[in-house]
Amino acid sequence: FSGLGVTLETAQKALNCAVKKRDLTVDKIAQAVAQFFDLSVKDLKSTARQQKISKARHIAVYMARDILGMSYESIGEFFEKKHTTIMYSCEMVSEKLKIDTELQNLIDEIKMSLKN
Repeated sequence: FSGLGVTLETAQKALNCAVKKRDLTVDKIAQAVAQFFDLSVKDLKSTARQQKISKARHIAVYMARDILGMSYESIGEFFEKKHTTIMYSCEMVSEKLKIDTELQNLIDEIKMSLKN
């Protein structure tokens, strides 16, 4: 409308959605999830199977894939897991999101904490 033409920057300004994705890393996602669940990143990378830890780990893995578009192998390297384990986590969370609004709200809350 201002006669400047459409660029990615002007579109972002118009939509008020400046991309901070470049600043976001899997480490920052892991830290935000760990903090939300009152855990450490070390807990997320561990082999612990306690429900609180595994739920947080699944969410962190899903968010790394969903937000950053990382490969299963790259996420697996960070979390010290096999890529098939990462695939399972992503699929499980994705399926649960179809029916669990509480899980969606939880993920949205963590995403909001990443924007601040």
